[in-house]
Amino acid sequence: MTYAVQQDLIDRFGIDELVQLTDDDQTGAINATRVTQVLADTDARIDGYIAARYALPLSVVPPALTVYACDIARYLLAKNVPTEEMKRRYDSAIKFLGDVGKGTLSLVGDNGASAGEANGPVVAQGARRVFSPAYLASHPDAIEQCKAMLTGIDPKAFQAACKILQETDLTPELHRVKVPTLVVCGELDQATPPDLNKQIAKAIADARYIELPGCGHCPPLEQPQAFLAAIGEFVGL
Repeated sequence: MTYAVQQDLIDRFGIDELVQLTDDDQTGAINATRVTQVLADTDARIDGYIAARYALPLSVVPPALTVYACDIARYLLAKNVPTEEMKRRYDSAIKFLGDVGKGTLSLVGDNGASAGEANGPVVAQGARRVFSPAYLASHPDAIEQCKAMLTGIDPKAFQAACKILQETDLTPELHRVKVPTLVVCGELDQATPPDLNKQIAKAIADARYIELPGCGHCPPLEQPQAFLAAIGEFVGL
């Protein structure tokens, strides 16, 4: 069972990063052989956690599992020099898999579960990827609010939305943006990390990039004043 392929890594982290992580021979290209080996190791690790609860291979790979597979493979590719962000995302993925293996969490759509049963555990884990640890510590109700909002969604619709997010790449169209553009990103954003946001800003002519320290994926919620200040300065207020 393959949970992620090289293109998934490119879509999430960009070609430049993959070259940097794998090009030991300085060829200027992705070492596809090494990527394949690491992805196979990643598949084996994931199987080791979920085999006790699920018949393998899975008939459908949940999009969330592909995301976690990418985070694990990225960390393994970094070998002895992973960044703090890589380590944090790897730890989050391993925790999720461990909880799935113990039965604390379930994969989306598991065994025909209801929307609340299927989406709830993934939403709970996803909230930890969206919000910074400091925000969750000071807003313990954030996870429950996310669960309340999303657990009513049909699991198949949830999967379809995740699949679209995973597979749709509009970066080739960014050069068409001709209006003044501000890209605001949280330093601790795990859903759309700073490197990806920097690629967006780089691809749009004269775009500005602002990174909010200590912030996760939702600057308007976590740091509303800093977020408004950034926008205010950009539009001249």
